[in-house]
Amino acid sequence: MKKNLMILAALSAIFMTSCKEDPVAPVSGGSDFLDVELTFGHYEVAPETGMTVHVDAYESAVSGVDVADLKPAYSISKELEEADLKKVMLTLEGLDAEAKTPLYVMVWVDVDKNGSLSEGDLAMWYKAQIEKVVAKEQTPEDCRGEYVIEMKITYVYGEKEFVVPEGKAADAERNLYDVVTIGPRIWLATNLRTRTYQDGTEIPAFVANDDTPWVVNPYETAEGGDELLKEFGMLYSWAVGATKNPCPVGYRVPSDEDFMKTEAFLAPNVADEITPAGIKNTNRGGDELRFAMLSPKYYGHTVESLFNAVPNGQWNKGVHDQGYDSDALLATFWTTDEIADGETMKGIRRITKSTFAGFGSGANAKTVGHGIRCVKDNPDYIEIEKTDLAVPVLSVNGTVVTWTAVANATGYNVSIDGNEVDAEYVSENAGTFTFDVISLRKQTEEDRIYTVEVEAYGDGSLYNKSKSSIDVTVPAMEVIPEKEYVKDADGNEYEVVTIGTQKWIKSNLRATKYEDGTEIPMPESAAGFGADTPQVYNPHSTTEDAVKYGYMYNWYVGTSGKNPCPAGYKVPSDADFVKFEVFVSGEDAATLAPVGTVAGTVPDKNDNRSNAVPGLKLMSMDVNGTDDYGFCGYYSGQLKVGGTLDQLGKMIALWTTDYTDKADEVNGARRLFKSSAVGLGRGGGAKNIGHSIRCVKNIE
Repeated sequence: MKKNLMILAALSAIFMTSCKEDPVAPVSGGSDFLDVELTFGHYEVAPETGMTVHVDAYESAVSGVDVADLKPAYSISKELEEADLKKVMLTLEGLDAEAKTPLYVMVWVDVDKNGSLSEGDLAMWYKAQIEKVVAKEQTPEDCRGEYVIEMKITYVYGEKEFVVPEGKAADAERNLYDVVTIGPRIWLATNLRTRTYQDGTEIPAFVANDDTPWVVNPYETAEGGDELLKEFGMLYSWAVGATKNPCPVGYRVPSDEDFMKTEAFLAPNVADEITPAGIKNTNRGGDELRFAMLSPKYYGHTVESLFNAVPNGQWNKGVHDQGYDSDALLATFWTTDEIADGETMKGIRRITKSTFAGFGSGANAKTVGHGIRCVKDNPDYIEIEKTDLAVPVLSVNGTVVTWTAVANATGYNVSIDGNEVDAEYVSENAGTFTFDVISLRKQTEEDRIYTVEVEAYGDGSLYNKSKSSIDVTVPAMEVIPEKEYVKDADGNEYEVVTIGTQKWIKSNLRATKYEDGTEIPMPESAAGFGADTPQVYNPHSTTEDAVKYGYMYNWYVGTSGKNPCPAGYKVPSDADFVKFEVFVSGEDAATLAPVGTVAGTVPDKNDNRSNAVPGLKLMSMDVNGTDDYGFCGYYSGQLKVGGTLDQLGKMIALWTTDYTDKADEVNGARRLFKSSAVGLGRGGGAKNIGHSIRCVKNIE
């Protein structure tokens, strides 16, 4: 017997019957030919030129009979050439269309080139494995009259034992996977791609988005689908992992805890953010966890990733050709855990995409298709009990915070009111560290109290982090500069702030007239908002809120050829915002503002730009911002078509006069910042929705 010569899950056959009057419908009672299309694949052995492929048809009983003793009623063969090594078609002709006997079909490849079916040759019956037919464990099905027959090869004739190569794992269909050891867990290195549970039963194919077990291959009609499937895997409903085990023997569908243990091992400095998942997706861990979990091939970093999550997408609609969502480099993974969302139970998952700053955990409807990455415990892992670092002892002199080095600490994270401070602002001399708050927080008209937190950390596998905090008062400035104000055509007054080489109004525009005095069109009610021509609307019920948040404008107002801003000011372009962002971030313009695929445009997809332009530095202290530059932002939300005020208190969106590179529908370019985000986003929105406007004047 040829050891380890097994062909698995990669030889398929399609049989087509002829029909003289209707070439599509199957023929009742038989056919006069069978078209057999074979595709090959094996983890170690591939067909070679000179081997012969055979298609044999039998009209006698076959169960419990040694295949080598059978004599086919019909047969066709072909010696494989170079062009046949991936796919080949054979036509079995001369079948008796009127025969009443059953017809059984077998395919085999003469691997050893001895001219007969013998041990080591690839062979399989229609809907039955060779070994199980001989052992009477299965009976092959009659294929007479079938229009299409699909076959999979899982064995070589005479080979009863399947040996998994060292360092790999195999599922029930004998798909092979590389494995990777990550601290306390051993994971498959790629996503699951089987349609069969570990016990050999079939995972139902996708029919509709329900909460039963189902699997779908989103690449089955795609060019290069086999390679795509190997890289990205199949998509499963949550119930698959909760019903039976689809993973290789010894492996399981991961729990939330399996992910947490792995994440904490890979990103020890953010281990305190790695907590049990809740209903709402939490984007946690920042770059440390993101880079540890995500494939550098797709997510634009150079750090080696052991887990190597790839953008496998999700299956989220009921129509097969429209169900696959892979936008924004979306990566998804189910766990076996669930959580109650009111009266609905949802499945806990891991998710991330190109716009995330970290690696997300949360819950989703069980009817959505996500990837599965199988896991098992690492028996050789010994968890080291971490030692607590001593708490840094802080003192303050004026605005300067000082502390002495903590034993075994290798570094310190410093923050002001929860906002991280760059290491360059912290100095060290002979084991004493100092940080001057006023180096980052300007004086204002009144005393301002800030909370400075210092966190000590060491080797993530040996030491727990420790932290302490202290309040620091930045005294009011002694000389208060004279304030500058401007008015719009309605007479509304705005304070002006100088930021770099620009002057900005310190609140959102609320003009109803252009600078020349003509009216900006306003619908009679919010329901009339959403036109593809200029519109303004005040969605607020009180004057106080209108002043605080401003009015809502569609993109056409700023691009109408008239100016809605105070005299001398304008609706900012993308370039105006980039100039502003370069000043507040210290980054260069090319990094902050790549152009769209169409010259002169802004990329349509919102780019949060991580922490390149920290949004909280621009937001009012009333909404937990630090307002370092006096921009005084408030989460004014957006006005949707039909007049619904959305995301008030959660998001600020500011129009520019530019547009995006969206292929099928050009959008207006905007700046966007959410209370749940880190950086100031750059992207596009539909031109007829309502956003805020901040007016600007360039002074250089």
